[in-house]
Amino acid sequence: MNGQTAEEDFSSFSIIDRLQHKSWKARVSAYEELAQSFHKPLQNSDFDTFEPHLKKMVTDANAVAQEVALTAILEYVANAPHAFKSRST
Repeated sequence: MNGQTAEEDFSSFSIIDRLQHKSWKARVSAYEELAQSFHKPLQNSDFDTFEPHLKKMVTDANAVAQEVALTAILEYVANAPHAFKSRST
């Protein structure tokens, strides 16, 4: 071996598995995919699948992963059909 470690390929993992993975690189790949998905308007059910993971994304222990997660969260807030309905007026 030449001293380089092979990068693990996380593409075969489900997005939920990557969101919960111990590797920050796996989580980053999930956050990037979510940001792309959230960039366009989706159905309520699509957002509901990931809503339980949003808080953990924002508080990710890895700074790089947290920054990518915040980008995904911003896309979520901008495009979620019910993002602004969390408070009664």
